This record gives sequence, C-alpha cells and structure tokens, in this order.
Amino acid sequence: MVLGKDVRLDWVEDFTHKVVVGIFEYISPSRAKVVKWITKQWKPWLRYIPRYITLMKGWVCFHFKSEIDVNHILEGMWSIGKGSLVFSRWHVTFNPLKETIIKRHMWMLLPGFLI
Repeated sequence: MVLGKDVRLDWVEDFTHKVVVGIFEYISPSRAKVVKWITKQWKPWLRYIPRYITLMKGWVCFHFKSEIDVNHILEGMWSIGKGSLVFSRWHVTFNPLKETIIKRHMWMLLPGFLI
C-alpha cells in the first residue's frame, strides 16, 4: 500500500495500532466462511465483526476498534478449516506482493496424549 502526500498522520498512527495483516495458508475461504469463523473464534471476547479486506496472494487486512483487540489477535494461534491464519502488525511499507511470512504455526498430533 502506497500512501499519498495528503494522508493525515493521525489517521496513519491510528491505522498502525489497530490493523493487522494476515495470510491464509493452504486455503482460500469465501467471505461468508471468514465471517462465520470470526463469529465462532473471536466472539467470546470480541463483541463486533472487525472490518476487513482481502488483498493479493492470500493476504487479508483486519481493522479493529482497539489496540487491546489487536494484541489479543497477535498473541493467538488461529486455524481455519485445514489451514491457518498468521497475523502481524500492518506497517506503512506493507506490500502484499513482496511481503514474506516471518512466523508459521506448527500443529502436532501426539498419539496417546489426551486433552
């Protein structure tokens, strides 16, 4: 995303604290499936559906109402269907065509281990 000269700095400041970018790994869910997933996964503590937009190459951008919500998202590990959703903070130089994933989730099955 390229910012123009007329962008208000207070808007950018707010955006950097309340927006996360994520990437769907191994899946391409529909909008309806994403909303259903948000409702199921985040509803216990989040009382609203965050605004979001899908970007190129599987990236998605979520805009939350508070930085507390953003921190909760960044601390969690999120799976959707047979894939995962990896988040990081949005930054001014974010470019979905050039961005790389710096962390991945690893799921392990331990035979005989009961939860």
